[in-house]
Amino acid sequence: MRIVTSCRYCGKEKKDLYPLDILDDGIYDVNCKFGHKEIFVFQELPFELLFDIVLHAILDGYLFIE
Repeated sequence: MRIVTSCRYCGKEKKDLYPLDILDDGIYDVNCKFGHKEIFVFQELPFELLFDIVLHAILDGYLFIE
């Protein structure tokens, strides 16, 4: 699973998105292609993140009931 983020310095102008693999500790190091470096902490618990991903999958139509 992945989450997507953007650089807060150039994200509004360039709109480049950076997919990140989900880590257990929730600490992410983002380096954009323009040289900006930042670290952010994703404070949502892993089961909350999984719940959100499942809900979006259901809304997108990936629920199959036989």
